[in-house]
Amino acid sequence: MAWGGKATTLSILGRYNESLDAFDKAIETWQANDTERISELWVFKGNTLQMAGRPKEAFKAYDEAIRMYPQNFDAWIWKGDSLKNLAQYNESLQAYDKAIEAVPPKMPEAEADARVAKADVLLKMGRYDEAYNVYNKTSELDSLNDIGRFYSAWSWRGMGSALAGLGRYNESLQAFNKSMEMDPASAFQSWSDEGNALKDMGKYEEAVGANNKSIEMAPSEFASAKAWIGKGKALDEMAKHDEAAKAYDAAINNLDKTLQQSPLDAETWYLKGNALKALGNNSKADDAFAKAKELGYNG
Repeated sequence: MAWGGKATTLSILGRYNESLDAFDKAIETWQANDTERISELWVFKGNTLQMAGRPKEAFKAYDEAIRMYPQNFDAWIWKGDSLKNLAQYNESLQAYDKAIEAVPPKMPEAEADARVAKADVLLKMGRYDEAYNVYNKTSELDSLNDIGRFYSAWSWRGMGSALAGLGRYNESLQAFNKSMEMDPASAFQSWSDEGNALKDMGKYEEAVGANNKSIEMAPSEFASAKAWIGKGKALDEMAKHDEAAKAYDAAINNLDKTLQQSPLDAETWYLKGNALKALGNNSKADDAFAKAKELGYNG
């Protein structure tokens, strides 16, 4: 087996140190003038470093991929993701813009990947008008293949959150419904986000119902955790604090199950911190946030 294939297989098996050694061997032995392929290998190495809980080294690997072949849009996207996770949002936006520039003309799905990632960052920054406009452009992919519809649904969901941020709640709910129509498989995310919007509207019972829908449809323990937290917050607003505490406990239980399988998953640690904080367990929450930060995730 070629070194690159061996490295990928070892990474999938979770044998990260062996995988990284094999990637080094692949990079070392590949023909030096094929900079595009070497750049790809650096991206794969960076992804393995991320999974191994070594985010700073992963970031350097993405930079090396870009140095080898600046047109590698995947490297720019992964760099943007790393910067986003570290809450370095302005630098993240710059990386996503570089990715958009580097995508070849006949790869609309790849451009959509970079655009929705950029819009997600704008949403985190509270730049709702800008986020809406970027999502809106990507939503036009609904006439393409399944991948295109996936990104279109993502965009409609993002537009829903942006519209909620702008106080345009009725339009927000319409956008969430459009997202569910576009991609029923990801509807659990739209229900969770719709629950947040309904809570902000003061419609707490409906918010609980939306989060319950998300929990029912979620494909994994991790996927349901956000909705359990959202449900808890809506119940807290209704002064049903005992029920809210049970919802937060359910989130923590699910996240702990996820961490048993993926102990180096930074976002899982961050969500666990949110649930612990909502319970008032600030000491354990701080520990979870610190672990997430150590693994390269600041929210």
